[in-house]
Amino acid sequence: VTPNLETLSGVIITHGTGTLNTGKIKSLTGGQVNIQTDGISYPALQNIASTSLSSSFSQTFPVLTNLDGASVYASGGAVLSFPGATSFTSTYLSVIQASGPGSTITFPGLSQITNAAGAFRRLQVQSINGGLVDMRNVVSITDSSGDTNGHSVSFTADGVNSRIDLSSLVSFLDATSFTSEGSFPGYSLLSATNGGTLVTPNLETLSAVSIPHGTGPLNTGKLTSLAGGQVNVQTDGI
Repeated sequence: VTPNLETLSGVIITHGTGTLNTGKIKSLTGGQVNIQTDGISYPALQNIASTSLSSSFSQTFPVLTNLDGASVYASGGAVLSFPGATSFTSTYLSVIQASGPGSTITFPGLSQITNAAGAFRRLQVQSINGGLVDMRNVVSITDSSGDTNGHSVSFTADGVNSRIDLSSLVSFLDATSFTSEGSFPGYSLLSATNGGTLVTPNLETLSAVSIPHGTGPLNTGKLTSLAGGQVNVQTDGI
């Protein structure tokens, strides 16, 4: 019975077959939330910085604005919506992953993605086996100044009907491809494989981005600049 709980840090919450009052929680940072049952609600939640959130049941987080450094996983056909988030900053290791048919993560107000200052920053956005990640209003992806060793942002759509929507993306700028640690790739990535799709009809400028053209479509018709990156054409019709 936690009707007045508002602030959590470094706490793990597993929603299973019991009841936990979450109606007043505003901040849940550096922790984990695992939603395994229907009927869970976080109507007041504003901040999940550096928290890992996973759910197999649909959720809308109506006032959540700070996901910096967070990871989000949707599975089992769950639709997770974050209408209040307008920017996302990767502060170390973050994953946004929609896995399986119908599983969806949507950020209708998100316009900017950034890697924070300091070495080793990695954001992985993944749609797998029919999942959808909807970032249709993201206009730019930028890197920080200062130490950019081991920085990357990767988008991977893998599997039939897997889709990442970056319809508004114009500029995707990684500061450098340099890395001193093998588990942190220096290049950022745009990859569509095994029937997956990356939607990038307005993409114009890339820096330190790797594009392996494989077995899924990726819009390149408006690209005017691809500096310091890699292009590997493995299929016809590019």
